[in-house]
Amino acid sequence: MTLSEHLESTLEHSLPSLNHFCELIDFNWIEESLHQTGKASIRRRKLPAEHVVWLVIGLALFRNQ
Repeated sequence: MTLSEHLESTLEHSLPSLNHFCELIDFNWIEESLHQTGKASIRRRKLPAEHVVWLVIGLALFRNQ
């Protein structure tokens, strides 16, 4: 088996990434949740509120890792 075949096999058995979940979760849901909680960022930050929501979703989805 070649190196590229080993890498391909490894990728097939690896855990799903957040990119897959980003496709499934509508960005409007994130914005709406921030709007309803009143926690939207007013000024531009290094870690905007939208990214914090994605971080929390990722932590919840991969909590067993």
